[in-house]
Amino acid sequence: MKRLRGFSLLEVLVAFMFLALVGTALYRVFSSALQNVAAAEEYTRALLIAESRLAALGFEKGLAAGNESGEVEGDKYRWTVAIRPYAAPEGAASVGPSAAPLPVLGAKLVDAEVTVSWPGPRDSTRQIVLNTLRLAPGD
Repeated sequence: MKRLRGFSLLEVLVAFMFLALVGTALYRVFSSALQNVAAAEEYTRALLIAESRLAALGFEKGLAAGNESGEVEGDKYRWTVAIRPYAAPEGAASVGPSAAPLPVLGAKLVDAEVTVSWPGPRDSTRQIVLNTLRLAPGD
């Protein structure tokens, strides 16, 4: 009698189960990677918006204390610029920048903060904040 060569039904089922598990794991890995790429792109856009707003300080408007806000790309990204007189942190040495006008330059330091926020997953809000000090004309 001649013996047939081939795979049994059990071997085929085990192979398909193994392929299904590996396929599911690969799908999850690639799905997670795509979500991370999308999040990185959103953070990059927000950073570009914040850097753009910082670069525009003093050109579009003066550096007077106050707040300004706006939106970019429809309503997706909201930005806020807050300008306030610089105050040295408590306990800082008396030598260095202060809120008082710099007598030699006739100028003062202002603290500028740009916040960009946008909607995140599951009704959360993501944001990025950049701070800088700028030299403004004295009063």
